[in-house]
Amino acid sequence: MTAQKRGGSRPEPAGGSGGLIGSPLLRLEDDMLVTGSAQFVADLRASGMLSAGFVRSPFAHAALTAVDTGAAGRSPGIVSVFTAADLNLPEIPSDLMRIAVDPAMSRPPLARNRVRYAGEPVAIVVGETPYQVADAVGLVQAEYEELEPVTDPDDSLRPGAPRLFESTSNLVHRRDEEAPREKDKWPVSVSVRIENPRLAAVTIEPLGLLVVPEPDGSITVWCSHQSPHNLMRQLSQVLGLEEDLIRVRVPAVGGAFGLKGMLYPEYIAVVGAARRLNRPVMWVQSRREHMAGGNHGRGQRTRITLEGELSGRIRRVDVHVLADVGAYPQSGLFVPMSTLFMAPGPYDIRDVSATLDVVVTNRAPTGPYRGAGRPEAAYALERAVDAFARQVGSDPAEIRRLNLIGPNEMPYTSATGAVYDGGHYAEALDRVLQLIDEPAVRAEQQRRRAAGENPIGLGMAVFVDRAGGGNPQLGEYAHVEIGADGTATVHTGSTSAGQSHETSGLR
Repeated sequence: MTAQKRGGSRPEPAGGSGGLIGSPLLRLEDDMLVTGSAQFVADLRASGMLSAGFVRSPFAHAALTAVDTGAAGRSPGIVSVFTAADLNLPEIPSDLMRIAVDPAMSRPPLARNRVRYAGEPVAIVVGETPYQVADAVGLVQAEYEELEPVTDPDDSLRPGAPRLFESTSNLVHRRDEEAPREKDKWPVSVSVRIENPRLAAVTIEPLGLLVVPEPDGSITVWCSHQSPHNLMRQLSQVLGLEEDLIRVRVPAVGGAFGLKGMLYPEYIAVVGAARRLNRPVMWVQSRREHMAGGNHGRGQRTRITLEGELSGRIRRVDVHVLADVGAYPQSGLFVPMSTLFMAPGPYDIRDVSATLDVVVTNRAPTGPYRGAGRPEAAYALERAVDAFARQVGSDPAEIRRLNLIGPNEMPYTSATGAVYDGGHYAEALDRVLQLIDEPAVRAEQQRRRAAGENPIGLGMAVFVDRAGGGNPQLGEYAHVEIGADGTATVHTGSTSAGQSHETSGLR
């Protein structure tokens, strides 16, 4: 298998000699990326390699009564067609993210008896070329008895709603962190309801992996992934293989955004097919598959109430999050929990009530996407702060200054347990307003209003985000060595998905 050459000589500032800090750099990665010499999963080749494709459910909710693979199996170039019964693979456990969930919500690599979202894999077709596989996928005949779907998270909890899993309710997780109120009622109270709708992350490169069975019984998995060590651990957990029998390698990655940090059922099915056939098998997700049935982002509804004083001081926040994690909770459950964790944002609000309901619906599963729950918290809170400012008749910037955590309060522990190690938030806000010349913008607003011209707005948001991970079993961590000459050597499993690791990692 051909391996790509990565990295290069030390980058120099684009403007010539001088220090690296504060100067634009020529990225080392760009040469191989723009010339097409970088290798992505779809560029890899292995001796005897086969291609895989998936038969997918057209229904959001249905009983799967039969799958006829005969015609597909006789199609030119097709080596095998597998259903769930053929491969008999373990299911992805419901507590994959180390969060307690009813075991009934485990996720099959290929659907067994029931499909729970449109696009769920039903069978895997393996053949000599991707074109032959695509033709054969259309020849698989699956029979369904359509069931009533649940597509709205509010409906998921209503009495009599169809259950996705017969032995348990649609409620995945409920969390209630309501603290005793400091005061029965404050003179100012505003409430807003925020919708963070679902979206599909659009990476340049969809998902893809190549599984190579080795003679000693181990497997090498080439995957477009953000966290190779985490993928190795999860494959070991699900498949029952020792970790030292699984080697995960990551070639060039065409964008990730959280989408490529997860374990997907297709990965398990491709591993199962490769081991059964004892030949390398590659699967590259199509854009249609990616948009319809791949992990979606967001999918939260937030109701937030702020209470406080006429002076503009906010004293209490009450937030409730209803999260739709789709048909299976394995990837998406921790995202709304992050939303709750960051609910107070950068503000000094000690009285916090934070509640959460996570439900399953007959929609594609959700997962992390660009911030993984923290942008959802900031969006809801900042909309509420603007509403609070309007209610008390004050400038929205002044309300923020009044309530932001001050530098003399650092380190600061929020009511939800977040530890803020430092920062001067008000100074950052003032600097931004200075850069845009806020007085000039306000004057122009008034002039246009008086002249009857098209209005302009001035919106602002202040947010704080966490750095680092939580559970060390779920992330990639680094080991740093400081040499006698002051240099640092960093060993890390972090992989590049466009963040210039080759350039920024040099001395």
